[in-house]
Amino acid sequence: MIHIKNLIISSTMTSWYLFIICFVLSAMTTTSSERRGPFFTVEPESHVEFMNSSGAAIACSSQGNPSPQITWIKKDGTPVSDVTGLRHVRPDGTLVFQPFRAEEYRQDVHSAIYRCVARNVVGAIASKDVNVRAAINQYYETQVYDVFVTKGNTAVLKCHIPSFVKEYVSVMAWMRDDGSIIHAENGAGGRYTVFPTGELYIRMADPLTDGMRKYYCQTKHRISGAIKQSSSSGRIIIRDAHSTFPPRVIDRRANLIVKEGSTVKLPCAAEGYPIPQIHWLKLEKSQAVRLSKNQRFVELGGTLIIRRAEPEDSGKYICYVNNSVADERVDTELLVSAPLRANISPKQVKAEEGESVIFNCSIKGHPVHSVTWVKNLNPVVANSRIRYLSRDLLQVAPIVREDKGMYQCFVTNDFGMAQGTAELSLGGKYLS
Repeated sequence: MIHIKNLIISSTMTSWYLFIICFVLSAMTTTSSERRGPFFTVEPESHVEFMNSSGAAIACSSQGNPSPQITWIKKDGTPVSDVTGLRHVRPDGTLVFQPFRAEEYRQDVHSAIYRCVARNVVGAIASKDVNVRAAINQYYETQVYDVFVTKGNTAVLKCHIPSFVKEYVSVMAWMRDDGSIIHAENGAGGRYTVFPTGELYIRMADPLTDGMRKYYCQTKHRISGAIKQSSSSGRIIIRDAHSTFPPRVIDRRANLIVKEGSTVKLPCAAEGYPIPQIHWLKLEKSQAVRLSKNQRFVELGGTLIIRRAEPEDSGKYICYVNNSVADERVDTELLVSAPLRANISPKQVKAEEGESVIFNCSIKGHPVHSVTWVKNLNPVVANSRIRYLSRDLLQVAPIVREDKGMYQCFVTNDFGMAQGTAELSLGGKYLS
């Protein structure tokens, strides 16, 4: 009885051993046959800004088979190492910037470009550039000064922001000493317009309604969220015209960059007597043409407002100012940018040696300044087998063993970067 029981136990154990061995062998076979290169499941944003008092954590994760290893590199390709008390890479691949004192600021750490890299036995891929900027929490004041204007013309008040915080601080609203508030988001009607750069236009300046008030600007720090009122106020000093004089443009922009879908305000303020008329034109095929007024294009007292801006709206706009004495014109170059996106097709190619493949980098966004191709982080160099059919098309023919790996196209402009990823492996045939 004991002998039989032992046999039963022995048989049971043998069955379990066989089951485990078969399972492991099956898993190993499956793992080997289903190898896949890395692809990002969480890719960092192009721009990361943080206050020195708060720090930041930039997540990056990927999948693949086997599971990819996450590392970080600098712009020059060198690995990112820990800097005690300032920068640390977690085991999960998160890049951490710790809170620091102002005197601990390091440009090579806190104002630098980083890339996340995912790597396994199939190949390696890199994220788009991550521009990291740390802002120091420091005291600042904004100022508003008096301005002079001839009665009936447009007065332009400016909010003067210190240069060391100007890139982070924007004007939210203008306030008068009588409690009136003119908000930036709706200050585009009637006699008032508030521009994204902070200027306040007051059209048809009148000594009784405008000349008796003090004006303050209210600003917000976009990272810290701190809201401040200007430490000084400005007044509009309105003069009577005693004789005619030609128009003079007192405020304009030479260049303006906006995002697709936003509302654009092209400024143009002029002073003269008689009060000058202002019209807008656009340069089309070297010829200045009047703008057709519709729901998207509106002229408001010298300001051209473009709603739901499109990349096609980019170009040179002309502000034409005239009165009975003379005329003047100034130009504004408008660029409407659209977010970059890149995608490679086919995304996965399994081919035999001697065959060929064409990778197509499909690009969306505006403008596009450059397109570059890399394989396993190294630039793709054209030769007798590898040819650039165009900026967006890469041909590999005939395929050899050294061609397998991860291919990427990187698309860039002055505002950001996008990347697409594809995998080339050798074996049975499929495209996806």
